[in-house]
Amino acid sequence: MEVQLSAFFAEHNVTYLPAGHLVNVIKKGAKDSKIAKDITLGRKKCSAIVRNVIAKTETEELVTILKKTSFSVMIDESTDVANKKIVCILTR
Repeated sequence: MEVQLSAFFAEHNVTYLPAGHLVNVIKKGAKDSKIAKDITLGRKKCSAIVRNVIAKTETEELVTILKKTSFSVMIDESTDVANKKIVCILTR
């Protein structure tokens, strides 16, 4: 359930901040559910699941697809306001 909730946040581009509050709402609404009772998801854990579980799986699937098909690559590099470097890689 934690992975599914994290995937929902990532897929819909929702900030991770309300993750803990949403879990509390689910627990109150489904008091008799053992799954809901065992959820412990906050913003940091949600972010870690997206980075370390979902992103790795999606990357592996993308690599598998790209190995079988022809594609082109476009790269864009920039620096944001906080002086943090960002690289965007687009495959088509």
